[in-house]
Amino acid sequence: MNAPCPWMVRLVIEGDLDTTWYLKLKKFLAASTEIKELTLYCTSNKVLFDLEEFRRVSPSPPYKVCYVSLFPTILPSDYETLLDALLWICYPKCLSVEAWDKKDHINLIESIYVILTNRDLNCCNSCDFKCWRHYLKDVKIESFLPLVDPNPIIIDNLMDVLPNLPPGSLRLHLDWCFSGVDGR
Repeated sequence: MNAPCPWMVRLVIEGDLDTTWYLKLKKFLAASTEIKELTLYCTSNKVLFDLEEFRRVSPSPPYKVCYVSLFPTILPSDYETLLDALLWICYPKCLSVEAWDKKDHINLIESIYVILTNRDLNCCNSCDFKCWRHYLKDVKIESFLPLVDPNPIIIDNLMDVLPNLPPGSLRLHLDWCFSGVDGR
């Protein structure tokens, strides 16, 4: 598992995602310190994640990954569950949300951005190791790359331009604070 160069891992996920699947992904990420990029093509029917169960069976901190790219084609009601599970497993420096669906791309981008920026920090105050919301310091938009144009669009305020965004890829920089936590 410890290859001499950084890995670029691409996973195509079909079927239901449950706590067992997330535990396997976390075990996979723990086996190598050289995973540079993790790409998830998620076409699951149902995204199931029980934070309390996961916390009980996997109390270790998430693993550092440079870049995570999400291609979700799941129900909008599952966006937050998918993000909760993913960020409990790893904490990326950059998160790219690939929104190619002409019908739902604005909903996907807006939902993921709102989940990341509007964090309720009263969720797990009694726990020793808290969820990702307590460790994410800041979210900054790096760029937006339209599907049909190779030139990135620089965005200062996503909500101002959101109604007019074409399908494409939103790249976010995530600034983490893991003081006292051993996430590598």
